[in-house]
Amino acid sequence: MTEQETILKLVELTVELSALPASYRADLRRMLREKMDQRDPELLAQQCMEYLTLAVNYMCFDLEATRRENEYLRTMLENQSGG
Repeated sequence: MTEQETILKLVELTVELSALPASYRADLRRMLREKMDQRDPELLAQQCMEYLTLAVNYMCFDLEATRRENEYLRTMLENQSGG
């Protein structure tokens, strides 16, 4: 990966980070600070992308669990009001 591609990936990552919850952003900021000291932008971008992927997967899991829970509660309410 060239330096220009790495910079582009970091810019894209920055945009994606703005959509994450604050707790995930804090973890990424900490990781970025630690990795910036190592001065390896390619490794930094790769690790950040991996963490971002993991964070998005967790958020999707949470979203699906919340949807199932909401459906269950709606069903309970409908049965309660109909019965």
